[in-house]
Amino acid sequence: MAVSDTAKSHQIQLLPGDIVCTSNPMAIGRLITAVERFWSSDDEAKYSHSLIIITRTGLTLEALWTVKSQRLHDAYRGDKIAVYRYSGMSQRAFRAGLDAAAAHYGNWYPLHKLITNLIPPIGKYLATKNRLICSELVGKFLRYAGVPGFHNYLGLTPDVISDRCSQYEGWVTVFEGVLE
Repeated sequence: MAVSDTAKSHQIQLLPGDIVCTSNPMAIGRLITAVERFWSSDDEAKYSHSLIIITRTGLTLEALWTVKSQRLHDAYRGDKIAVYRYSGMSQRAFRAGLDAAAAHYGNWYPLHKLITNLIPPIGKYLATKNRLICSELVGKFLRYAGVPGFHNYLGLTPDVISDRCSQYEGWVTVFEGVLE
């Protein structure tokens, strides 16, 4: 289910467990999106980063240079984002997923994955479970929350996260547009 770009981002009602994908206009973001588009089965890729919402006020858990938390509106105001919600996310499922993902808090970003993920099978099979890129962190959260379609989270990209969240049963697109 898609929503209009005309929806107002300041009216978004965030919930713990919401998944956000963002587009990064910087060179690294454009490179990630270009590689994703090359390997994508639908020849599209809009997002170069993904994260987990952990509070109603928009606190995130995400892998940047380290796995850390920040406020969504402070960090991504003016950026194109999509907010996805899984309808079966219970408090218990959220806690199980968060516990698994939060175990990585403070870990450094695995820079070597920027190279290995140029060819997704290499990125998937040479992946390490202790140092995750942003989309793998989201995938691990969803796996341990029991969300179907995310059993194998290694090698996931923000484009795959976005595609699954917008196309798989049980997901709703809460907002897609520029965050005000």
